Amino acid sequence: MPHGFPGTFRTWVDDTRPGEDVAAEKALAHDVGNAVSGRYRHSDLFDRRVALMDAWAMHCTAAAKAPASLAAARARKAKAAG
Repeated sequence: MPHGFPGTFRTWVDDTRPGEDVAAEKALAHDVGNAVSGRYRHSDLFDRRVALMDAWAMHCTAAAKAPASLAAARARKAKAAG
């Protein structure tokens, strides 16, 4: 995994879905809470993690397409300007 990728994901969750802290930590395979609460939490939050990762994938693919979209917009603007 590229260095910084988990931190980028976690920052994105904080900025866009602050209520999904626990699901984000589970998605990163981090232990959540302390040892006592961990004994009582057995959910893997699978459905929430799927939704979170789908949204992350959409964010990443939109960001990957942005430079091409920006270049196309600049080309249209330049063409319109003559």
